[in-house]
Amino acid sequence: VPECAAGTQRVPVALSTATAIASELDMTQPTGRTPTGPTLEVVLKQIQSKKVSPDAVLPPQYVLLVTDGAPTCPGMATTMNAEAHQATIAAIDALAKAGVKTFVIGYDASVDPMLAAQLTEYAKHGGTNNFFAVQDGPSLVEQFTAITGVVAECGYLLDKKPDDKNF
Repeated sequence: VPECAAGTQRVPVALSTATAIASELDMTQPTGRTPTGPTLEVVLKQIQSKKVSPDAVLPPQYVLLVTDGAPTCPGMATTMNAEAHQATIAAIDALAKAGVKTFVIGYDASVDPMLAAQLTEYAKHGGTNNFFAVQDGPSLVEQFTAITGVVAECGYLLDKKPDDKNF
C-alpha cells in the first residue's frame, strides 16, 4: 500500500451499520498522512457509480469530511501543503459540480487560525459555507446532529389546508 494512498470504504453506506463503523474507527490509528483530495476523488467515483444511466437522477448526496488537520502527504509542498490543499479544493469542486454538498468538521481547528481558514474554504467550495469546530466526542455528536437536521429535513405536503387553525 502506498504511503499516502486514497482512503477506502471499509463499511458500506447503509442503515444499521453504526456498530460496524464504530468497530472500524476503533481499529484505526492516525499515521500523520491525510490524503484528503485523493480520498474525496474516490468518494465522487463511488457516488457516480450509483447512476444506472447518465441521465439518472440520484437522491441528494452529501459528504461529511471530518479531519484533525490539513491535508498532507509526504513529498508535497511544505507551505501549508499547498499542493494537497489545491487537490482537496479541486475534489470538493468536482463533488459540488456533481450536486454533492460537503460538510466539514475540524477537530481542534478553532485553535489554529490557518487550519480554520482552510476548512472554511473547503466548506464554502462544498456549498455549506462554514466548517464545524469540535473538541471532543460529545461536541462531534452535537455537530453530527446539527448536520443531520439540515440534510434530513422532514416535511409533509397536504392535499388541502387544515380546517383547524391551531394545526
